[in-house]
Amino acid sequence: MLRPKATVQYMSIIVHPRVFERHPDLSLPDVEAAVLGAITIRVRLGTDPLEHVGVGLNQAGQLLQWIGNRMPGVESWFIFHAMRATRNVLIELGLK
Repeated sequence: MLRPKATVQYMSIIVHPRVFERHPDLSLPDVEAAVLGAITIRVRLGTDPLEHVGVGLNQAGQLLQWIGNRMPGVESWFIFHAMRATRNVLIELGLK
């Protein structure tokens, strides 16, 4: 009998519902695309739990910023903030 040499684990992305209440122009696939295709991600030191801020493109090619936490023990993100990228976040990430 053949046995797999490795298991494949897919990353899950959980988005807080408030994101869509505050930004009704965003959809779950938009946020997932921005997280999975992140251009850059940085850890915000001094936050507990550690926050990660990143930017990526949504399905329409718009640059979105997002902030979230890595969930311990699994390949998952909990995203509690997402919107179109602002100048301040681009500066924070060294992109402007």
